[in-house]
Amino acid sequence: MTPFHVHPHAPGHGNFMADHPIRAMYLGDTIRSFGTALFSVFAPIYLFTLFKAANVFAPAAWVFLYVAAYWVVAITIMYHSLKVYPALGFKWVAILSAIATGGHVIFLILAETHGVSYLVPAVFLGALGSGIFWPAYHILFARSASSGHRGQAIGTRSALMKTASLIAPALGGFIIAKFGFAYVLWAFLLIRLVAVIPYAMIDMRDGHRGGIRPLLRELKHSAGRKTGLGFASWGVTIILAAYAWPILLAELGVTYQQLGLLVTGASLITIVTLYVFGKYTDGHDRRRILKRSSAMYAGSWLLRLLSGGVWSAFTADTLAQISGGISAIPIDSQAYDRLSEEPPNEQVHLIMLREVGINGGKILGGILIAMLLFSGLPVRAVLGAAIPAALVLPLAITWGRSKTG
Repeated sequence: MTPFHVHPHAPGHGNFMADHPIRAMYLGDTIRSFGTALFSVFAPIYLFTLFKAANVFAPAAWVFLYVAAYWVVAITIMYHSLKVYPALGFKWVAILSAIATGGHVIFLILAETHGVSYLVPAVFLGALGSGIFWPAYHILFARSASSGHRGQAIGTRSALMKTASLIAPALGGFIIAKFGFAYVLWAFLLIRLVAVIPYAMIDMRDGHRGGIRPLLRELKHSAGRKTGLGFASWGVTIILAAYAWPILLAELGVTYQQLGLLVTGASLITIVTLYVFGKYTDGHDRRRILKRSSAMYAGSWLLRLLSGGVWSAFTADTLAQISGGISAIPIDSQAYDRLSEEPPNEQVHLIMLREVGINGGKILGGILIAMLLFSGLPVRAVLGAAIPAALVLPLAITWGRSKTG
């Protein structure tokens, strides 16, 4: 196994991240989550307002086409960027990703004053930042989380990220209501750049073997196809939660501040649940947990579909965050187990199976949802697609043996 290297600290000066790279990841994830949470729940509303101001037909549909285009570019970049990881190392991957994200944010801001044509470079730069970052991130997390305790590590990461982003949606809603979208985007960019500091302390250099054939070989097997379908269904629920749900709330008359407080309140209840459940999965069968949590997740989407006001939306969102977060723990644990068990030069196709599955679901889901919205179907109705998608989630751990660690 290729070792991890964390840049050494000066003699006599302790560094709490020096012994275990996962600590640096926890810190970077925590900072990044705070910045992301300032804007993420408002992003679909921002895009919706941009397309509406441009007088395009069915502006909500164009939001989903934007997302689909984003992930088409990102998947392409993921495949090619894997080849340069051995030369760059994780440090430079994190830095370059942050620079690309900076350009993405700047063009998003310019789109508000100069028109939606500025969304074209925004899509490319945002996809570039995601495409070069996430495959390396997942390999690093798989290698640094201890075997037998990955569920706990994922639960801890989720709890830290939720805690860091606890007040961020409420704060973001306040900033947008008082000053406008540009201010919260600049704040997001600043915090995203700060998150690079702990990531840059990690010097991971794994060798990789590229090519599409290993991925196709994985998909020849029934387990690989089922896993890909499970990941794709996860991608569909992600895009609906991130884009359709906030747009529906805006249509219901929920203000920016109310939306931020709603997400903050739901996150507060979710934090302890995810931390405790992360430990629980390390001693219990993952498939059994995922079957139950995915059924709960499907039920939460039914409640979202029926939401008629702030309080019913708060209840539905809380249940969705809890059940969706619990479902993600066994899925990620199983994926990281597979990655950690493979030699460094055999990991690329596993990373790509996960990323192509999840982001392929976002792409296909985004295009399908856009077509439904163009046909006149209301945003509320398309939320129903998340119910069957949530029930398919257990397929995402088909590619590994059932484990309790």
